[in-house]
Amino acid sequence: MSAVSTASANKKFHIAKFGGTSVANFESMYKSADIVIANKNVRIVVLSASSGITNLLIKLTETCNDNRRKALLKQIRQHQYMIINCLDNPFSIQPIIDHLLARLTSLSAVTTQQPLTAPQIDEIVSYGELMSSYFYLSKSYDNEG
Repeated sequence: MSAVSTASANKKFHIAKFGGTSVANFESMYKSADIVIANKNVRIVVLSASSGITNLLIKLTETCNDNRRKALLKQIRQHQYMIINCLDNPFSIQPIIDHLLARLTSLSAVTTQQPLTAPQIDEIVSYGELMSSYFYLSKSYDNEG
């Protein structure tokens, strides 16, 4: 984490950036979330995708046959469900992750027919960070409840 001064009041707040092994799996992701929850000065959290997910998403953006696409989507789903299955209350986040995975399936269907545009690639690759963000939010809500 790094400290940054606000321009107006000269008060300090922290930006927490987590990537790599700190978001690799359920245990490391939730340890990172506990760091944020324990530090009331953290105002912004920046997250990377879970370990290996970005690479899978990049492969998903490449033109491929439908079997390859389905295999990549299965790997992404399995990784996300390894995290979901560790949650105390998986039902709070499972519908959200399922929706994102369904949207990802739909977006990636184009790759079996033609190359994607740069905005389409960016959207697909962003799903890794998006899913990590929802896992962090679920941890935050668990602590409030």
